Order: sequence, then C-alpha cells, then structure tokens
Amino acid sequence: MIDEILEAKGNLYQTLVPNTDTVLRYRLLSLKEYNVFKTLTINKVLSEEDCHMKVFERCFLGQSFMLSEDLPAGILISIGKLIMWLSGDSDAGTLLKDINRHREMNPSGSVFSYMQAAIFTALPIYSVEDLESWDREKLLKIFTIAENILEKQREGYSRLELELQEPGKKQKPSHGIDFDKENKLLNRHQNQFDIEETENKLNKEQLQRLERMRR
Repeated sequence: MIDEILEAKGNLYQTLVPNTDTVLRYRLLSLKEYNVFKTLTINKVLSEEDCHMKVFERCFLGQSFMLSEDLPAGILISIGKLIMWLSGDSDAGTLLKDINRHREMNPSGSVFSYMQAAIFTALPIYSVEDLESWDREKLLKIFTIAENILEKQREGYSRLELELQEPGKKQKPSHGIDFDKENKLLNRHQNQFDIEETENKLNKEQLQRLERMRR
C-alpha cells in the first residue's frame, strides 16, 4: 500500500467492486497523459471505449492482466472513464468546486503558505514537488536560508515573527503562531491523506509585503 501511495504521489483512488472483496486502486492521469488520450479520441485514433480501457491499464496500480476474469463486465472501462473525468473531462461547475476545495486545503494566510512563498521567491530552483519530498527538518532549514537571502536582497523584508503562547492564556497574540496547530499543518502538507485544517493566520502586514515583493 505504501509503495502504491508513493507511486501515485499521494493521489490514490480506489473502487470496491460490488459483491466482491476486490479493491482496484489507481492514480489520475498527468496533464500531459490526459491531453494525449483526449487528442487520440478526438482524432478517432481510439474509440472512447478503447481509450478508457487503455487509461485504466495505464493508471491501475498493479498488473491489470492478473485481474480476475469474473469481474463485472465493463467495470474496468467505467473506471477508465471515471479517471478521464477526474483528470480533465469534468464540467465547469466541478472545476470551480475543486478549485475551492484546494483553496481550503491550502489557506493563503497559513504559515506553510508563507514558507512556500519565501522559498520559491528566494530560491526559484525549487518546485512544489521538491518541497513536498523534504522532511520537516530540511523544510525548516531551507526556509530559514530563504529568509536570510530575502533579508539581504529585499529592502524592507522582515522575518516571520515567532511568539509562543503562554500556558493557560486563551487569547492568541494577534501576530503569534499556535505551534501545535502549525505542526499539524506542516504534517498535512507532507502527507496528502491528513486533511486537518488550520485557522492560524500570519501577520497580515508581513504576508502583504511578501506578496508585493513577488510581483
């Protein structure tokens, strides 16, 4: 299971075959893969049925030829069609809902989004995939290096203010960080299956200043 999750880069989907104990696990198509299959069907190189079957075979996390012949007729083609839908065939309404869902999963005012922005601004050689592959210690190390660079290169840049909340104090500092919640946020971004949300916000002035620097 762990190898399957890693192969799918965290985007693992599964379908339980009705009236059986068979679970089919699969990933989505990359944008490049989706465009290839879409072009092949539009140009009639592949029929939709053949396309969906090939999509399933490509995205199935296992050996498709080893699947039981007793599976319900057409289920593999149906899953291939579902994969195409989730990879790009969905309607505009679904797209907008998905964008909103990802905005909620990646709040712009979180400490993690600030760290991302600082790293990508100061060290543009890194990608989102690079960042998500790091462990927590490397993430914090690269972030503090990025802060050093921005402080020296960007006039007016100030480091992220860190302030611990006193034990038993209910009211949070207006510009402080709840480290317990922020640790959960960092862990969520290192594990796509942890969907805990965070309500903690950054100092607005710092965030706005960084946004202006990136423009």
